[in-house]
Amino acid sequence: MIEVSFKGTEITKSSNLEDFVVVQVNPENNRIHYLRMKEYDEKTGDYIIAFPCIGPYMLTTIITGE
Repeated sequence: MIEVSFKGTEITKSSNLEDFVVVQVNPENNRIHYLRMKEYDEKTGDYIIAFPCIGPYMLTTIITGE
């Protein structure tokens, strides 16, 4: 696992971590990973996430049918 921190945007800072998922594609086998952010550091504004590999990723929101 590769643990990474990155700065949040205004939209991510105003929402819960549970509202977001990171979608990552493993370039070696095209497997899709759905990842949750591990934590948010309010002092620095950084999010922490653990990636299973190096590859492209996208942050997206979770939409429920409620």
